[in-house]
Amino acid sequence: MTYHTLSLLIAVLILLAGCKMDPDYTLPRGESGETILIGDITEDFVLSTGRYHLEGTVRVRRSATLTIERGTVIASMPGFDKYILVEQGAKIRILGTAEEPVVLCADKGRELPGYWGGLIINGRAPICGAAHRVAEVDEAERDQYYGGDDPRDDSGEIHYLIIDSPGASLTADVEHNGLTLNGVGSGTKIDHVAILSSGDDGLECFGGMVSPHTILVRGAEDDLIDLTDGYCGTISHLYGIYSPERRERGEENLCLIEVDGNLDGRYPNATGKTSATIKDCTMEVRGKGLDYGVLARRGAAIDLSKCEFLGSGRVGQLLRCESEEGRSTISGSYSSRLTATRPDSREGLTAQESDQITGCDFSLFDWVERYYQRAAATHQK
Repeated sequence: MTYHTLSLLIAVLILLAGCKMDPDYTLPRGESGETILIGDITEDFVLSTGRYHLEGTVRVRRSATLTIERGTVIASMPGFDKYILVEQGAKIRILGTAEEPVVLCADKGRELPGYWGGLIINGRAPICGAAHRVAEVDEAERDQYYGGDDPRDDSGEIHYLIIDSPGASLTADVEHNGLTLNGVGSGTKIDHVAILSSGDDGLECFGGMVSPHTILVRGAEDDLIDLTDGYCGTISHLYGIYSPERRERGEENLCLIEVDGNLDGRYPNATGKTSATIKDCTMEVRGKGLDYGVLARRGAAIDLSKCEFLGSGRVGQLLRCESEEGRSTISGSYSSRLTATRPDSREGLTAQESDQITGCDFSLFDWVERYYQRAAATHQK
């Protein structure tokens, strides 16, 4: 057993010996002497069903696997340095179920945008124009790389996961997302994930070919979905909900879905630009202040297959392709009941509109509300 694994276990044992949570703790399930989580996991480690308290960064180091059993709740202290990072060559197995999801949340309430960091997975799948990049989470993470030459790279599996109140920021330009997938390969299985109230993007994919399905993103202070750096996977059965409070931060180019061909325009001549598919998707807009429905730029290609835009709100422009840094395209099929203040840009746009198209069935996410109803009932007892 290594020193880092031993230090994590010592923290667990100390808290189990009798240390209690702050009496002002208000999350469902009440006070129960949660186990502290902080430090490096350097060999296979199982979090048995229970409640844990995230008090700093947890890194799953290369060759180790972190398994989180169904029904587990990890409640985080506030701060940018509170996050879970899965290195290249490591794996995470989140084994939630519809009746007992795994929950990563804030320790002082629910849906508090940017309260804590989030979940980051670094894989070895290809990215745009480079063998790898440094995943600069903060000044302490200069040794964290993503990208490679294995499109089928396997970083584990995630089933029935709620990520609540992530997206903490260090500076205006250094921010966490809810779920960040860096060069994650198609061997990684991700399904039934709800990302609620992120302080930055909800789901962001930097390259890779992972294909998540049955994904809910409700509320984010930047884009709901951000695909960049050569991402070439498929996201299916996606439901996104935009809320107008996102405008409070003054973000520019707020999108339901933003698709960049390369990483923030830094590699305009690189090959392997983003070419993604989103299918069986519903994007719901509540209120105004949204710049774009789907924005494709810097040589990106996005295929919308049976995507539905609806809601009582409005959008500046529903579909926009930009070609200043490489010709971008939006293809596929969609329906829209939204009001747009500007007509769609036609260059690069071949997607066909049809009022017969329906997207994702929101009932696929009934398990999320059931969890919170049960948690509230338990907390009241």
